[in-house]
Amino acid sequence: MKLNKIELLGVVFLTLVIGFTAGLTSTEPRNTPGESTDNVLSEGQTHLVAVDREGNGVITDLSVKTIPGNGRILVDIENLLFFLDTQQSIQTAKDVAERYLNTNLGNRDIVYNIEIDNSSVVGGESAGGALTVATIAALSGKPLRDDTIMTGTIDAEGNVGPIGGLLAKAQAAHNAGFTYFLVPKGQGTYVDYAKQQKCAPAGRTMVCATEFKPIRIDISKEAGIHVIEVANVEDAVRYFIPNFDDDNHPRNVTRLA
Repeated sequence: MKLNKIELLGVVFLTLVIGFTAGLTSTEPRNTPGESTDNVLSEGQTHLVAVDREGNGVITDLSVKTIPGNGRILVDIENLLFFLDTQQSIQTAKDVAERYLNTNLGNRDIVYNIEIDNSSVVGGESAGGALTVATIAALSGKPLRDDTIMTGTIDAEGNVGPIGGLLAKAQAAHNAGFTYFLVPKGQGTYVDYAKQQKCAPAGRTMVCATEFKPIRIDISKEAGIHVIEVANVEDAVRYFIPNFDDDNHPRNVTRLA
């Protein structure tokens, strides 16, 4: 059977996507036949905050475990849109965590498990920061605060980058009982525009004009949660892991109560 040019291009594109995905990470379930993750060496647990297709904030559970292995990344995620972006964030999180701790995972595998009940949850790069902190916790054996949650991308240098849906995420975090919400630097507030109509007499008629007045919204006040801006993974670790800097990277830092 002969393929026309469009069909052939489609096959090539699909092959490239599959090849890239396979090369990026092993998306194997935790209970792969012949392989057990019961022998957990260390674990980090926290939560992710995402948005669904309706723009509502959603809280999900995240666990990162290390088991005996040879440096692989094992992923167990269901009901997540934009999975390819999430895979890339996981790969970056692992690389940044290794470099931050000056360690090598040649004799361990990392198992990422994201529990998602809502099939419309949109994944992507915004989980990068939290994935990195959870990986650092798993590799170092340090527990994470359970009153703190984070959103923000992570790049190869460990910088936390901007994301969207912040107000919805902050409200979801508040409703779930979290006290502190870590966000990318510069995103603790945002500008909205209030529509105003101004009218003035012009002879026997009234002339009206619509104006949009910029209003700066404080997410902390709007959502009722303490919002803390972080620039990089070091900032996030200072808040997420009590005394981590004292033990591993001594410095004077501001800590949460």
